[in-house]
Amino acid sequence: MEKHFYQTIRKNLWKLENNDWNVLKIDTYATRGIPDLLVRCPDQHFHFVELKVTTTRKVRLSPHQVAFFEKNKETRSWLMVEDKTQSIYLYKASQILDIKKEGLSVQPLGGFFEYPYIDWEKIFNSLRK
Repeated sequence: MEKHFYQTIRKNLWKLENNDWNVLKIDTYATRGIPDLLVRCPDQHFHFVELKVTTTRKVRLSPHQVAFFEKNKETRSWLMVEDKTQSIYLYKASQILDIKKEGLSVQPLGGFFEYPYIDWEKIFNSLRK
């Protein structure tokens, strides 16, 4: 499911008018908890983005993922969740403990993007905040 979410992100990233974004998929088994994507935005800042897909209000996070976000809560690290309606929630790393406990009921500080009105440019620009 996350593979499909990643493909959707890449496809929509290429459609952006000012496409100076770069997304690198991170596949590592050596260091647990590292987010799925390393994103470089046009202003040359890097962001870590963990992708999750859920069919419930709960977001499944491993202890290693929680630890990574807790340790890096002041960095440009994000949790991007796609729900069963294909709406997208963008959470800052500092919200990870609340998300682990309360799931999607936590207000996403990066934004909520309701399907089918997904504005991908707005999602990517939210990373710059």
